[in-house]
Amino acid sequence: MADEISMNTAVLFNQLEETYNVSPGAMAASNAVLIKSMTAVPLTGNRVERDIVTPYFGANPGKLAAKRGTMQFTVEATGAGETALDAGQAPAFGRLLRQAGTSETVRAPAATIAASPPTGVGGPTGTFTYAAGDPYEGIVDRLVTLLCTTGGGSGVAEFTVSAPATKHLAAYEATAQVMTDATDFDLLHGATITPTVGTAFEVGDSYTIQLSPPGSFYAPISDTFESGESFFQYGTNRHRFGGQRGNVTINAAADGYFDLQFDFMGLPGVRSSEEIPAVDFSAFQDPLIVDDDNSPYVALGGVEIVLRSFNLNVGQNTVMRSLVGQKKVRTSGRASSGTIVFEALDLDDADFFDNLDDGSTLTFELIHGLVRGEIVHLTCTRLEITGLQYQDEEGVAMFSANVTALPSDAGNDELLLAIK
Repeated sequence: MADEISMNTAVLFNQLEETYNVSPGAMAASNAVLIKSMTAVPLTGNRVERDIVTPYFGANPGKLAAKRGTMQFTVEATGAGETALDAGQAPAFGRLLRQAGTSETVRAPAATIAASPPTGVGGPTGTFTYAAGDPYEGIVDRLVTLLCTTGGGSGVAEFTVSAPATKHLAAYEATAQVMTDATDFDLLHGATITPTVGTAFEVGDSYTIQLSPPGSFYAPISDTFESGESFFQYGTNRHRFGGQRGNVTINAAADGYFDLQFDFMGLPGVRSSEEIPAVDFSAFQDPLIVDDDNSPYVALGGVEIVLRSFNLNVGQNTVMRSLVGQKKVRTSGRASSGTIVFEALDLDDADFFDNLDDGSTLTFELIHGLVRGEIVHLTCTRLEITGLQYQDEEGVAMFSANVTALPSDAGNDELLLAIK
């Protein structure tokens, strides 16, 4: 008799499909997904009874229709790692987010400095163009201002380079920066430009240049949904799915990890008995604990808060559609909602009951990680508080807020998850 099937040797492999429910080919060790907390239903459906009439009592036979399989698992959200950032590569779990109804936009280091020319402030006299030099190595967007303090042309004009404080980052200022043709000019956090001066500068001339960090950016979509192929394996028992799509819930709790909980549905494929294949988890970065040391900024409505937990169910409605001539998993809608638990604030500092009362929205922002390569940055720009109450935590008053993430009139922007 064969050995029992171990539940402690599970693996999950996944890859994106180019054509719905068409396998892209054999999976490599790098297609393995580093997961935790997996549960799966390999085969389910709608049981259709035959409703036959018999001369005796008993249950009716039936068969499964709209056959599908489901799986739920959690992946730790981490930064992409410096190697991936430098190469303009998405994080290892990016393909899962794409199958959960989000777009993926990758910003390479070469695209971190806004295109020339700079934006003039108040009609400056001087003009210059530039080529982007070393990329910006910051972790959040910064708008850099160049203010001329000594007039003149190339090699003479001096500037103060500054950027205001933002999030948890202090203001920046560097004075007496000489601008010389074909010579590196420092901006901020490693970013440089190589200028070419046109018209000479006058004192007071001012210009801005936008700096944006490299990384991968995920936002919800409403059409052109991608799909994937997966197989999971308990011991030797392998179950394959195609045409897989689903939903993701974002979770971050103090003294825990920043997690992405995926809930996928797919079309059942081949079942087989296989040896567990080799896995390569090297593209998955080690996670950081969500705490005061590693999560430097969390704010609601621009007011920094002391966070206990945050969760947001992106709310992709994934359904099985089974017709003659078509069988597919489709996303039929989305409504994002969740909860935030944080220390109660003095009403003179922030009265979130006003927002509950009038339905006005707030921006929520959470930055987890300290340096490039380890940043997970979540932003919800129009969060509506739908419920707010006090709760006791060891004698400390806490707010527990039910929230809904709303899109703007542009749509598909109720959240942005940046991996940097």
